[in-house]
Amino acid sequence: MKNIRFLYDNWFDDTATTITASSEEALFPKENLQDYRHKEFWQSTGDSSEWIKWDFGSAKDVKAFVLKFHNFSAGATVKIQANSSDSWASPPVDETLSIVSGQMQKMWDSAQSYQWWRLTMEDSGNPDGYLRVGRIFSGSWSSPSVNFDWKRPWSVITKAVSRDSTGGQRVARKLADNKKLWRYRFGFLTASDVAIIEDVLEKCGRHKPFFIVEDADNADNTLYYVWLLNESGDFEPSDVMHTRFAVSLDLEEAL
Repeated sequence: MKNIRFLYDNWFDDTATTITASSEEALFPKENLQDYRHKEFWQSTGDSSEWIKWDFGSAKDVKAFVLKFHNFSAGATVKIQANSSDSWASPPVDETLSIVSGQMQKMWDSAQSYQWWRLTMEDSGNPDGYLRVGRIFSGSWSSPSVNFDWKRPWSVITKAVSRDSTGGQRVARKLADNKKLWRYRFGFLTASDVAIIEDVLEKCGRHKPFFIVEDADNADNTLYYVWLLNESGDFEPSDVMHTRFAVSLDLEEAL
């Protein structure tokens, strides 16, 4: 098991990044890809030879690509590509992604430093006749040198209202999808590890969701899009060594 990874520095959202697409429906433009609400999606007009391309303006270090929310069929071919120029005959990064329901990812252990990136999509068997993509992450990941000690089991928040009728029968209505809550406890962090978590707190706080990968060896199944619930880090001296630190991170699933 690899240490938890935080994916929060997203070059895709930078104001200097230029995004283009092969096509788009007027009600679902490419600008939706930069909306943190992943169900505010881009939609193509077709299902073959579709692409989304972004130009960072200069080479940026990318160690992770995440696609959150899509309608790809099992037979789709989806690739993430990168190059130093807007040329795609033989790009140095040309990775075919596994089709996973809901979200897809590709991570690299070493940074891929390129200016131009492209997502290509071929899905001629898609029953919708069009393609949808919600949120894109194209940036780096950071990981503490010491993993979390324990993780609190999933808690589920159900948002609903209910009342009892005059006859004693309960009537209930669900207001929103269930959300998951969980806590990670870190008990032996170095000063450098603390700096990583403080950076997440500063850049995302409680106002911007981000991705975590609990175990990069099983990334498809441990990739989560989350809100941070902590007001601050509340770092404490470790019980084991005074030069180490402890903190708990409370997270809520971003729906």
